[in-house]
Amino acid sequence: MKTFIILTSLVISIFGFAGGGGSSSSGGGGGSHSSSSHSSSSSSSSRSSSSGKSSPVALIIAIAVYGGFFVFIYILLKNARKKQIANRLAEEKQLKSLDRNTSEKEKWIHEEAKRIFIAYQKDWSDYNLENIKLYTTERYFEHAALMLDAIDRTGRRNVVKKLTVSRVILYDAVNDDEIKNPVKLKVMFKFNGTDTIEDVKTKQLISSDDAVDVIEYWNFIYDGKTLKLDGITQSTESTPHLLESIANFAKENHLFYSPDWGRLALPAKGIIFRGPTPYLLTTADVNNHVVGKWNDCLVQMYTYSMVPGPFSSYYIVGQINVKKSYQGVIVQSEKAKKIKKPKDYKKFNLEWDDFNRRYTVYASSQDAIPALELLNPGFMAKLYDKNLPYNLEVKDNVIYIFAKVESAKEEDYKELFDILTEAYKELKI
Repeated sequence: MKTFIILTSLVISIFGFAGGGGSSSSGGGGGSHSSSSHSSSSSSSSRSSSSGKSSPVALIIAIAVYGGFFVFIYILLKNARKKQIANRLAEEKQLKSLDRNTSEKEKWIHEEAKRIFIAYQKDWSDYNLENIKLYTTERYFEHAALMLDAIDRTGRRNVVKKLTVSRVILYDAVNDDEIKNPVKLKVMFKFNGTDTIEDVKTKQLISSDDAVDVIEYWNFIYDGKTLKLDGITQSTESTPHLLESIANFAKENHLFYSPDWGRLALPAKGIIFRGPTPYLLTTADVNNHVVGKWNDCLVQMYTYSMVPGPFSSYYIVGQINVKKSYQGVIVQSEKAKKIKKPKDYKKFNLEWDDFNRRYTVYASSQDAIPALELLNPGFMAKLYDKNLPYNLEVKDNVIYIFAKVESAKEEDYKELFDILTEAYKELKI
């Protein structure tokens, strides 16, 4: 209906504009058929007469055009509605054919999966890792713990409220009485709720989003006795962002990969994260998230854009939490877009002239010595020889290394991983 009104208004405005000036084929209205030999008074009289009355022929044509247009739009909307209903019925039919809920074992899996689904939402909100460990596989528990750690270090809490589950679909049949090996199962959940982000210290609400008819796919491992959560896939997950090469790279380095996660853990500080936190947490695009831990230092890599779109700036970002806190250090690549430095930062020149020509170093007064400690010859060589024009920032207890990219590539992640490793060695306490 909304589309109908918009299109109708648009066409009415077009016809109103065209009829207001008169056309060359019309019988009056100051069209181009007026002869140059006509007197000014004659032309004036003609325009005045046409503006006062509408031609019956023009009125009939207008009614016919409007009527035909209305009928055309009505048919379009009716056909679109029929197609939408047909697609929905086909989808429901397919889901019913896929839904495995015939045996007692499958009925139990349905109920147990739903119980785990609801429990996980609450335990995630409460940072209750002890409970989460009870119903997750060992590997997924480790991943979930790292994701919660990443959110916790931002001082936020992701709370799911008013959760209601409207649909549970078990895609895989489990009819055997005896299961010798663990079976992988896929369960679809359709649900409603309110997804909120809160400040842990102040308890203030940062953002809130009403989720309606959200669909998620949960992967479980079933050993014949227990059901364990082994991963979650969003229905909005974009296939181009699911890069198997980066997932394999993460696994090889004992890191964990998520194709479409990371926005909740976006930093509140940093020169490329400037902007209202509620805005970033609802509009920023974060993909291909890789997370792990070196001792007690959390390591993350991901692609990021403040405002996704065809003309937006996309970055590959690596960050690592170290034990010591800094007021601020920035290393700006001359090949990258200029970054506006904080007013209280000062420029420093290093002993390596070639490095000074390629990079500009800024630091707060109290971080001049740590900046020089980090930018020793070994680390400078690591930064200097890379393919991408990386920038570096140290803010509070986090090191950020980032470069503008067009798309995520495995070699970029490997290169960034190498720089992060070197930075960790130089700045860890």
